[in-house]
Amino acid sequence: MSETTDIAIEYRDVTKAYGEKTVLSHFDLRVPKGEFLTIVGSSGCGKTTALKMVNRLIGPTSGDVLVGGRNVRDVDAIELRRSIGYAIQGSVLFPHMTVEENVSYVPHLLNKRDRARTERAV
Repeated sequence: MSETTDIAIEYRDVTKAYGEKTVLSHFDLRVPKGEFLTIVGSSGCGKTTALKMVNRLIGPTSGDVLVGGRNVRDVDAIELRRSIGYAIQGSVLFPHMTVEENVSYVPHLLNKRDRARTERAV
């Protein structure tokens, strides 16, 4: 997933509906590389829905979600998920692991179990 762009994540005219309920309507957002972003809003306004679209846990009803300039629909889901990371609200860590073990989980897979390389990354 290596595409050169200054935009890390982009939503282009994204709409998401669950039956009759539209939770995102014509949503546009560009997040430059290196930026920290907090999404704040009332319950049910689409915050989690928007985040889940980044790694293809759900897809938009219409519009496009791009990561690194590439439409997530065009990228293998496993490759996509291994190339990005984000933190969402709530308890999403593996409860039987330390914080360090949680943080190093995906880098450990990507580094082909090269413990020293993973330790440097973490």
